[in-house]
Amino acid sequence: MTLTLPAREQAKKELIVFLALTFAATYLLELAGIAIWGSGILTNKLMLIPMYIPAVCAILCMVYFQSAALTKEAKIFLAAFLVASAVSLIEGLYQPLLGTIGPLPLCTVIVSVGAFLLVVIQNTKKPWRESLEPARLSFGRNYRLYLFLSVIFGALFILGLLISYYTGLSLPVQEYNPGVFFTFIGLYLVTFFGAGPKYFGEEYGWRFHADHGHLCRRQLPRIVRLPGCGERRRSPAVRGTLWCSQRLPALSRQRPHRAWQGRRE
Repeated sequence: MTLTLPAREQAKKELIVFLALTFAATYLLELAGIAIWGSGILTNKLMLIPMYIPAVCAILCMVYFQSAALTKEAKIFLAAFLVASAVSLIEGLYQPLLGTIGPLPLCTVIVSVGAFLLVVIQNTKKPWRESLEPARLSFGRNYRLYLFLSVIFGALFILGLLISYYTGLSLPVQEYNPGVFFTFIGLYLVTFFGAGPKYFGEEYGWRFHADHGHLCRRQLPRIVRLPGCGERRRSPAVRGTLWCSQRLPALSRQRPHRAWQGRRE
């Protein structure tokens, strides 16, 4: 499938608007939080919000600039992501709407798993998968490899925990119990999916603009000049710096670890 890329000037405008929205929203929230709570901002529930900002800003830019990446299939999944994000934020900042499953809000788990299954189903058919490709929501041609690697990784993870329990290589909080152990495994998997919207919000927002050929890969190296770096090396360096700088206000409130403080003394 051939991607329709916007003109260079429109691409530059889209990139600048994305960066302006993302940094403005994050900095306003975090600086206001620091002014109110100081270092307590790091443990405040409001720090959940910046994780969603990049993806939301990316979607706003796609809508405003009428991006060709907004195909029917992409709109369906991105709408599901926004719903999952809204539910996750409401339950994370306020209280669970439908009770909990272990320590996790039940409604957040349901909509998050639903959104994950949606994009997996959309990637099972070639026409749908190709429609998701411009929005960088496609798993690629060998999508079965993702499932295979997930199963292998999950099996090795469980096997490692079992070996640790049986051989005494770990220090479990309580005596090994198969029921408790597999309950923990189940909750671990549920947590993985339940936290999906939060991590997707940050990853997708930056990676869409990083991987989309007409944005970061072409525009940033031309806007920012680094001595001794060609375009291929310059682009990842600039993207990484911008990504890190988004959370700079909150990161500036972190204190060195006690062990590091002891070494300095």
